[in-house]
Amino acid sequence: MAVTKVTQLWRGRSHSSDAQGGRTYRRKFDVYTDDKATEQSEVRQAVGVPRIGDIYPEDTGATVIGLQVEQEPNHDKLWHVTANYSTDTGNQNTGAEEENPLDRPAELEWSFVQFTKIAETDLNGEALLNSSGEIFDPPPEMDDSRPVLRIARNEAAFSAALAVDFMDAVNLDAFFGGQPGQVKVASISAVRQFENDVAFWRVVYEFHYRRELWDLRVLDQGFHTFDGVTLDVIRELVNNVDDGPGTFQPVQKPERLDGMGGRLAPPEASVYLPYQVYKNRTFADLGLP
Repeated sequence: MAVTKVTQLWRGRSHSSDAQGGRTYRRKFDVYTDDKATEQSEVRQAVGVPRIGDIYPEDTGATVIGLQVEQEPNHDKLWHVTANYSTDTGNQNTGAEEENPLDRPAELEWSFVQFTKIAETDLNGEALLNSSGEIFDPPPEMDDSRPVLRIARNEAAFSAALAVDFMDAVNLDAFFGGQPGQVKVASISAVRQFENDVAFWRVVYEFHYRRELWDLRVLDQGFHTFDGVTLDVIRELVNNVDDGPGTFQPVQKPERLDGMGGRLAPPEASVYLPYQVYKNRTFADLGLP
C-alpha cells in the first residue's frame, strides 16, 4: 500500500483576516493511492501533504494548525486533505482541529550494540590457526559491534500478524543503508495511547545490521571424508608408547574439510558453509519513512 500522487487543488482555497491582524488560510489536496485499504495515517504523511507547523507559502507568519483527511466515497483510492493555516496557533475560533498525534513525523535513532563472536579469520580473511596449522581450542573471541536503527512512529492501527510475520526477518531489498541480507528485525513493540481525542499505537521498530550478512556460517569440519560415494573415517598416525611401529587411529578431534568432503591441508584457509536460517522479507511492506 502506497501513495502514488499528491495534487494541490487551486479551487477551494480561502483566506480571512480580523481586526487584530490575525490571518487564516485553507489549502486543499487530492491524494491518490494504489490500494483502497491504505490508512489515513499514510495519507497524512505522504510527501507533498503539509504537516502540522509547516509555513504557509505566501505568509511566513501562518502555520498549519490542523489537517482534515477524508476518503472520497465514490473513489476508494482517492483522498481529500484540507490544511488549515493560522497566524494565531492559540486561536480557538478558526475551526481547526487539535493536533492529531498521527501527524507527527517518525523518529529515527542510530546507535551500536556490542556482542562477542568466535574469531574465525583475520582482516585479510585468513584462518586463525596455531603454529602447527590447527584450530585453537577453545577458539578465541572478539567484539562484534552492530549498528542499531530504531524507528518510532504513531500508527492508527497495529497488526500483530504483521509483527509475527516479520519476526527475525532479514531484508530482501536495500534498507536504510543496508544491503540485502544485512538487516534483521530485532523487535517490533507497540503501546496503545490516547491523546487529543485520538486513539493510536506508538510503534517502535528495531533493526540490527551485520556487515557479513545474516546467513549462518559454519566451519566445515568432521571425523569423516566423503567422495560422493564412500564415507571414510579420518585417521592419524599414533606412535606406540614403546617406540614401536605406529598405527593409524581415528582422529579424536574433528578435522577441517575443504567444502567438498575432502580433508583440508593445514596451510589452507578454513572453509565455512553458509546456511540461510532467517526468512527474507521486503521491508518496504512495513511502510516506514
